[in-house]
Amino acid sequence: MAEGAGANISNAWRARLIAGLAALALTQGAAVAQIRTGNAEDCADPKIPADRAERACSAELTLNLPSGTRARLLANRGGARLDLDRPLAALDDFDKALAIEPSMFVAMTGRARALIGMGQWQAGIAQFSAALEQKPNDVNALMGRGAAHLSLGENAAALADFDKAAQIAPKDLDARYNRGVAKLRLGDNSGAAADFSAVIAGDPSDAGAYLMRARTRIGERDPLALADFGRAVALDPEWAQAWFERGQQFDRMGRVEDANRDFRRAYELGYEDRWLQERILAIGR
Repeated sequence: MAEGAGANISNAWRARLIAGLAALALTQGAAVAQIRTGNAEDCADPKIPADRAERACSAELTLNLPSGTRARLLANRGGARLDLDRPLAALDDFDKALAIEPSMFVAMTGRARALIGMGQWQAGIAQFSAALEQKPNDVNALMGRGAAHLSLGENAAALADFDKAAQIAPKDLDARYNRGVAKLRLGDNSGAAADFSAVIAGDPSDAGAYLMRARTRIGERDPLALADFGRAVALDPEWAQAWFERGQQFDRMGRVEDANRDFRRAYELGYEDRWLQERILAIGR
């Protein structure tokens, strides 16, 4: 296989850039809540769809409210706007919330996520770091900062964050998965495989963990790598990347017909890769 084939494959780590923004409880008191129309509850309920939560928060913000309540509403609306992929509007809400309550942790981490959503990676990392000074063991903030480091190729820094998150929350499968990704990038295949195996043990239906563990086994343990790629395909048969990577593995093992079958299926599922396009042209559709 040509050098660089499949180079655009994403590592699909669990960034959790939105997680941890569960809406804040409001504390206006029963007498105030009685004259509301459900907006306060909808704004504060993380189970409410983001568009509805945003409207509810906006309605509440038209009222004359105590400053602390207004800050919480702004943070909640910022979280909803992040869910709606509107990071600039979310950033404005978090900035306003922090102007009222400068130490509001959820607004600090929300602001970090908004900055990252706007492509301001280093500013987002700096904001996560400021939040972590306040709560150094917050797993979601560590995960968010680690994902940002990983996106920038700062793999050692990412590993440090994911490792701490995994130590704080050893049952958190996302933390183990992300730590595995960072280890794999740093060349620690055995350590990465151990983390992905732990994820699989906790969730045997996790196709992504099988695919990532397969990557750790390429070369030295090809049959096991092929088995893991196969499991990823079986668990998520519409996942074009899993078909493509299994095709690559078949190719590496000299099983050209099997490889071509998988490449065709990846192509049918819309996988975009210049090398794949050339392969499809060579073998025919």
